[in-house]
Amino acid sequence: MAAGVVFCTVSLTVALAAGRGPSADGVRQAAASFDAATRAYQAGRFRLAASGYESADAAVPSAKALRMAIRSRFKAGQLARAATLAAWALSRHPDDAPTKALVSKTLSGATAKLHQLDVQCSAPCVLAVDERGVPGPARTEVRLFVVPGRRRVSASFAGGRSAPVHSVMAVAAGRSAVALAPPPAIEPKPVSVPEKKLAATVATSPTPDASSAAAVVTVAPSTSVISGAASDSPTQEVPSRASTSDQASEPGAWYASPVLLGLLVVSTLGLSAGTIYSGVDTLENPGPDAVREACVGQGTSCALYQEALAKQTRTNILIGASVGAGVLSLTTAVFLTEWSDDAVIVGVHPMTGGAGLSLRGRL
Repeated sequence: MAAGVVFCTVSLTVALAAGRGPSADGVRQAAASFDAATRAYQAGRFRLAASGYESADAAVPSAKALRMAIRSRFKAGQLARAATLAAWALSRHPDDAPTKALVSKTLSGATAKLHQLDVQCSAPCVLAVDERGVPGPARTEVRLFVVPGRRRVSASFAGGRSAPVHSVMAVAAGRSAVALAPPPAIEPKPVSVPEKKLAATVATSPTPDASSAAAVVTVAPSTSVISGAASDSPTQEVPSRASTSDQASEPGAWYASPVLLGLLVVSTLGLSAGTIYSGVDTLENPGPDAVREACVGQGTSCALYQEALAKQTRTNILIGASVGAGVLSLTTAVFLTEWSDDAVIVGVHPMTGGAGLSLRGRL
């Protein structure tokens, strides 16, 4: 616990000197992460210790926490991560003597085995290499080290924008420069749509006297049209629009073509299939476990987290579009489609977890 107390004092002093005091929650989180990392370091669990020290530094920036993260990564055999942290530490604390000594020692044994990447972003960005986040906040210039082989470098910018993935063939003792920028925003062009005035005429028929014959349409599972003579008792039954062809051909009335209904149904099915695929892709690629592992100590600025968030947003949009298309299809089928003289039968059927709605008629 003594180490945690010393760390809090140092980090608080550094933050205040920079003109931005850390929050009380940030100090508590940093102290807890530092203490847990120290216990892991003493137990020889260097990877766990490194993650803890990086989390402590992310909560409250501290040269001491960053140096311990470098030592832990080096002892864990993660030379590329240790060298990347060393480059970041030198950039952040160029006048700190202990930090400069550790950086010199770390990089002297790493540069001959690793490939150095000097990344320049057009705006502050958060980097990821092979979908693993690079330590440090969003910035425009980043120096990092990677092990030899084909490497994929990606960058995330403010507003959820991402630069195209840049592929690099890394070689031992090699060095290359990478420039990353998000694609330019595409301004939507206004589309002029001609106004269509759809007028519906309401025809009124004379009130029949008691002796006249009347035809009444009843929507029922077994009978579509029941004809009979009107009785003296008052009957409040309204003929359905689908009962006669005369109403469908009234001047000024407008009904949708069955072809339009078919297109709406196909669109609904397509959107539903896309929603299912997007949901599965969101859950499995990259997956919550991969996000948690890659974004330790980086918060919501992590590139992999932003990728998962974008897929979740895409899925939510598809869900809304699928529901909207389904409602539009049902409304068109019931109220706007020109059916035959046969009655339209609407049924509600109980199903597991809810109910199903069926529509039966003849075009």
